Amino acid sequence: MMRAHLRHTLDAITNIASILEP
Repeated sequence: MMRAHLRHTLDAITNIASILEP
């Protein structure tokens, strides 16, 4: 269960990083 949560968090971080990218 924890793995799924981590995966979701990583996806969110990647999404935010993508938005912050110039």
